[in-house]
Amino acid sequence: FGMHTSNCGSSTCVISMLPYTEDFEMGFPTCWDTTQNAGSDGFLHGDSASLSSFYLPFPAHTMFMASNDDACNCDMSNDLLRSPQFDLTNYAGQAIDLSFEYFNPQTCDSYGTVWYSMNGGPLVFLDSMPATPSTWSNMTLDVSATAGSDSVVFVFKHDDSGPGNWADGVAIDDVTVDLAPNPCIITSLPYTEDFEMGFPTCWDTTQNAGSDGFL
Repeated sequence: FGMHTSNCGSSTCVISMLPYTEDFEMGFPTCWDTTQNAGSDGFLHGDSASLSSFYLPFPAHTMFMASNDDACNCDMSNDLLRSPQFDLTNYAGQAIDLSFEYFNPQTCDSYGTVWYSMNGGPLVFLDSMPATPSTWSNMTLDVSATAGSDSVVFVFKHDDSGPGNWADGVAIDDVTVDLAPNPCIITSLPYTEDFEMGFPTCWDTTQNAGSDGFL
């Protein structure tokens, strides 16, 4: 069944209000946990100096979580970093985003993916992390499918492409779960609408009974 590391302590470990943010600056955070195959170091907490290795220097990003197969040279095909449980019943029908920063060069067949689980069920695939050869990158995923569920866990996975494969790694930082921005609220100027693509999203019309209104 692999190895398991948890930092839940006596907390209920259920997040019911958004936004939620974890920047990993205060150590391995309460209510997060890791699992990995036997012999793997899994995801560890630290900074660039403590988590880097000769062939995998993580760019500086203060404190973060990372799985490094260059350092371990072990079976990291199922290294998982799990968020706390989210109770999103109060957000039923609303758009929710999962955002995070990551580093995953993929030069030696290490791949990062993102998943979620509801009500203790199987992991559901969300997306793969595009390669980041030399810098950290930001990723935002639509997780609106989880809105309304009382038990949601988000999972970051590092797969080194199988036992016996020497690979690189994946690092995760600055995780946020929040309501998605309202696309119908304009927050920057200038704003232009030329009506070339049809009746534009977020515009509407009103008119008296019997009138065609604006067409």
